[in-house]
Amino acid sequence: MALALHPDKTVADMAIGQTATIVRLSDGELSLKLLEMGCLPGETLLLQHIAPLGDPVCIRVSGYNLSLRKAEAATILVRFMDSDADNGVAANPIVSILSKPITVA
Repeated sequence: MALALHPDKTVADMAIGQTATIVRLSDGELSLKLLEMGCLPGETLLLQHIAPLGDPVCIRVSGYNLSLRKAEAATILVRFMDSDADNGVAANPIVSILSKPITVA
């Protein structure tokens, strides 16, 4: 599976179930805090939850769940791991199944 670099994509742009690799952190002051919480360049993360109003978001990184404000998530630049990065479709098959409409006969 090829990795496509999306230089303007951040954790804040991800859909639930998408997996990405951290490329770099864009905020100098916030970077130390994020690094201490396991958001290291090269680390893989999974977007697990987005609050109903869109803020905060929950990612799985370095073996634990981390909740971030949307503004903090926007400082983590990522490279998407899934082939659906361009169309925003979640890579997680469970999320894909649940997002399809259900028809009752």
